[in-house]
Amino acid sequence: MRRSIVLAVFTGLLLVPPPSVCAFGDTNSKVLRLVKSGGEAFSKKNYRRAYKDFKRASAEARNESTDAALGWARTSFHLALFSEARQASLHVLEITADSSIAEELSRIHAWNVLGLALYQQYVDDEFERVFQPHVDDGESDQAVLAEAEDAFRAVIRLTSASVAQAFYNLAEVLTRLGRNEEALETLMQYFSLMGDEDASATAKGLKCYLHYQLGNRSRASHGSETIVPPRKVYSSAPSLPALAQQNGVDGTVILEAIIDTSGSVRCLRVLRGLPLGLTEAAFAAVHNWRFEPASLASTGEPVETQYRLKIDFKFQH
Repeated sequence: MRRSIVLAVFTGLLLVPPPSVCAFGDTNSKVLRLVKSGGEAFSKKNYRRAYKDFKRASAEARNESTDAALGWARTSFHLALFSEARQASLHVLEITADSSIAEELSRIHAWNVLGLALYQQYVDDEFERVFQPHVDDGESDQAVLAEAEDAFRAVIRLTSASVAQAFYNLAEVLTRLGRNEEALETLMQYFSLMGDEDASATAKGLKCYLHYQLGNRSRASHGSETIVPPRKVYSSAPSLPALAQQNGVDGTVILEAIIDTSGSVRCLRVLRGLPLGLTEAAFAAVHNWRFEPASLASTGEPVETQYRLKIDFKFQH
C-alpha cells in the first residue's frame, strides 16, 4: 500500500495531520511559546486549548506565521468552526505563496483543510435548506463545491496522486455535483491505494451508493406509484464519543440509507458529518438498525428505497 502521508478520518471526509510545530522558524518568542503550547495541547487532543493558543499565536504574528495559521485552521476544523478553518487555511496559502519547497507540506495541509471547510460549508447550507425550506438555494453553492474540487485536486497534484484520502474527498465533492461516473472512477483510485481491507466504512458506503445510483445492479422502476416510507422497528442510540464530549463538540449527523426489501440497511452514505468521531459513531449505530421496509401503497409489496436519517448528539454542558 502506497501512502506518503498518514491521514485521519473526520466528517466522512479526511484530514491531513499537521507538520511538526515550529518547523519553519517563527522568530517571535511569544509566538513560539504559543505555537509550542498549542502543539502540546493538540497532541493530547485538547483541541479547545490548542485552538486558543494557535489563534492567539496567529494574531501575535499578524497572520504571518505558517505554523500558527495552520494550527488554527486544523483545530478550528476539529471544533466544527468551519468558517474559521477556511479563513485560516487561506492565510497559510497566502503566507506560503512564494515560499520554498520546505513549506510545500504546509500548502498541502492548507489546501486540504480549505477543501474540507468549503465542503462542510456547502453541507451545512444544505442542512439549513432541508429544515428551513425558505432558505434560498443560490448559485453560490455550486461555486463553493467547485472551489472545494479545486482544493482537493491541488492536494492530489502536490502529492503526486499518492494520498488515497484526497481521492475520497474529491469523490464526495463530485457526487454532490452530480458527476457520479467521475466520482466512482475517482473513488476507485482511493481503493486502489488503500485496498478493500483498510478502506474506511464511509468510503465503502459511498462506493455502494454510487453503484446503486449508476444502476450497476438491476432494480425495478415503480414509476409514479406512491411508496409508503420505511418505518424504524429497532434502533440503538449512538453514544457521544469521549473525544467530542471532552472538546464540547455536538450536533446533528445526517445519513442516507438504502433500505432493502427485508428492512436491513444495505448502503449508508454520509450527507452531513461532524468531527471527533461523531460521524463514525452514527455510522456504526445505524448499520444495525432494522426497518419495516418501504412498500407500494397499492399492493403492499416491499420495495428497496433511499431514506434519510437524522442522528442528534447533545453535549451535556
